[in-house]
Amino acid sequence: MWLRKWLGAVHVAEMAFYADAELGGGAALVRDTVAGDRCVPGGFVGVRLGYGMPMTSTFEAEFVFHAIALPEDNSFMFGVGLAWE
Repeated sequence: MWLRKWLGAVHVAEMAFYADAELGGGAALVRDTVAGDRCVPGGFVGVRLGYGMPMTSTFEAEFVFHAIALPEDNSFMFGVGLAWE
């Protein structure tokens, strides 16, 4: 499950920059030779920063940063994505 909230946008020349906040959670079924099968819950909070060209509305790039909480440990994730509409 995942929630995404638009925080705002700024237009500079022909580029539009935006920021979104994200909150989500889920579970994974993992198989371990020692511990056996188990369900591992997880949750994340993060921010998505992106930019696009409003004149064409066909190309958008985004950068994603997440802090991830698991029962045994905490972690983070960084990603770069491209979208064509």
